[in-house]
Amino acid sequence: MMNQLISTKHKSISFLSLLKQLQQAKLLSEEAVQAIKEVLQDITAKLVISYNQKKSSTVSTYVYKNIYRSVIYALDHVQTYKDDPRLLQADRIYEYYQQGIVILEQQMKALQHQALQIKCERLPVENERYLDVVHRQFFTFLEGYDMTYKATLCKEDFDYPLLDGLALDHHMYGLQGLDLACEYANRFYLEQCFCNRYEAQMKTLVAWYERQKGVSIHVLGLNVMELLLRQQLFACLLPHANQLLFSETEVRFLVLKIQDAATCVNIAYQRFATLVDEATYQYSLRFQARFLLELEIGIQNQSLDQLIIYKVQETQQVKFQVDHVIDNDTFLQVVEQIKGVQDCKDKIELLQNSKLSIHDVLDILDMSIFTKSEYLAYFQQLDSLTLALLVRYVYPEEFLFQQTPTLDAKCLQKLESGRDWHPILKKHLEKLDAQRKDEIQQLFQKLR
Repeated sequence: MMNQLISTKHKSISFLSLLKQLQQAKLLSEEAVQAIKEVLQDITAKLVISYNQKKSSTVSTYVYKNIYRSVIYALDHVQTYKDDPRLLQADRIYEYYQQGIVILEQQMKALQHQALQIKCERLPVENERYLDVVHRQFFTFLEGYDMTYKATLCKEDFDYPLLDGLALDHHMYGLQGLDLACEYANRFYLEQCFCNRYEAQMKTLVAWYERQKGVSIHVLGLNVMELLLRQQLFACLLPHANQLLFSETEVRFLVLKIQDAATCVNIAYQRFATLVDEATYQYSLRFQARFLLELEIGIQNQSLDQLIIYKVQETQQVKFQVDHVIDNDTFLQVVEQIKGVQDCKDKIELLQNSKLSIHDVLDILDMSIFTKSEYLAYFQQLDSLTLALLVRYVYPEEFLFQQTPTLDAKCLQKLESGRDWHPILKKHLEKLDAQRKDEIQQLFQKLR
């Protein structure tokens, strides 16, 4: 059973904050506080000597601060003096520090056990970020974590995005070091357990999603729970709530049924609560506001079917894939066919129906075999995902280091200095309405 989330388990005050409060409330004298601070300095000084292997008593300011913070970090994990602040006395600080170290060691063992459990129960999906966390990042953290000298540091990215946050946005947890790793692991494991409920349907569902969107989840920075939870909430509006593989009839029924977003979200979540345990239900509420917004936009744009995963017909698929799917000879044949056509509409249809990869499309656009008006007409035919992919592959540097570009004037200005067709793409993107721009920017986050 999943451990209780760290942030809900340790909501108590930190050591230094409690010390300050007790002093302000005059429950600790200035002399008592000073005595406690001297003990902290003494512990830190001894650790500095140990850090230097007893050869020196001096270190850089950076190293000293890390060691001092590590002492406080250990004390933060002790509950004894928090339950009874009268026990916060200078002559007991070293004892509390040792207790804190023991607690951190126990926490390390618990994280190691959970990391092994996560690895044993990994999802049958080929998502690069997910697999890197499962097979490497938890174990690398455990090997390199230093609770004595660098307890507040966490070198691992843990860059698979969870349901409630983007990858690397870890400040949202308000945690450091081992606590951060444990919190991430607990949430990660909860999500994995939820996804494993659908093991029998997952492979088919992911295949449908990839065919529908025209891009592999291996490429997308996709949260798998989000994909399954959204589908599950839609299923909660159908008679068979545990069946996530919808027929076309069921999709049409959902599109007709969902007229009031708020009502449908409430109904879906009420039924969902009967299917899962309380912890999973409470965690799923992090997605509720977003799901409501998605339905509202879907109703307004008459695009609800784009939110639902289903088996699409060949003609409904996105017209190119991320990976190369045609050989060089076939590619050259497509180019010659497009060159041989004079009508703009026919050119665009040839380009869209040739099952080209994104790389092939970019190569053709670079060949300047279209006029300015033909480029613009082509861009006007593209859906939001295709436009997002074009920007993603034209300017990959904008997606490095967890950056997410926007469609504001500053970012779009970069399209002025690229290929001949880039300013035309810029012009089209500038004219999109705010809602369409927001949709593309949300896709940027998934394409990082």
